[in-house]
Amino acid sequence: MIKVAEIHKKFGDQVVLAGVSFEVAEKEIVVILGPSGTGKTVLLKIIAGLISPDAGEIFFNGKSLYQMASDEIYELRKKIGFVFQNSALFDSLRVDENIGIAIEEHTDWKREKKRERINQILKIIGMSGKERLYPRDLSGGMMKLVGIGRALALDPAYLFYDEPTVGLDPIMKSRIAELIVSFRDHYQKSGIVVTHDLETARLIGSKLYMLKSGKIEEISTIEREKYE
Repeated sequence: MIKVAEIHKKFGDQVVLAGVSFEVAEKEIVVILGPSGTGKTVLLKIIAGLISPDAGEIFFNGKSLYQMASDEIYELRKKIGFVFQNSALFDSLRVDENIGIAIEEHTDWKREKKRERINQILKIIGMSGKERLYPRDLSGGMMKLVGIGRALALDPAYLFYDEPTVGLDPIMKSRIAELIVSFRDHYQKSGIVVTHDLETARLIGSKLYMLKSGKIEEISTIEREKYE
């Protein structure tokens, strides 16, 4: 379980987060809605340990991220898969090499096991047969799939998604939403998704929150007209 407790963050005089608190239970997808520029990505990176807050605590299974030893943080980061908004693929690496980066860095697996895991991920994300392509050969949606595949590499307990469907056509949006839900339902993974896409939020969210003016509030329903 993840517990976010009274997170504060500002840049200069701009207050981005002003006491944000919520929890993510096991096998649950929490979606944080809000327009661009409201601090959704900043919050996600704080939870992942990529940015430090000005105040507040992040707990993983009851233990504060900020009280963990360096080796504990190292192990925790292997349990978190982060899907970046722009996919953040390495242009000089093939699809299979991009997916396998974390495997190369964090495991001592034999070559056969590495290849088996990469092939398994390619099948999960529907990219089998495209492993030797480079990012320049891929559509935006395919790049996003590879980004998701890379986040899956070490079989993490938690998956964090930063705007996973932004800029994609309806078919690819639906495909990625189905993947996110399948990771929860079939692979028992918890997730946090930040997005401004209301329809995607409705499809994938176990719980929905709205982030606005630095504050967060759980919502049960929201009408598109009011959201826009």
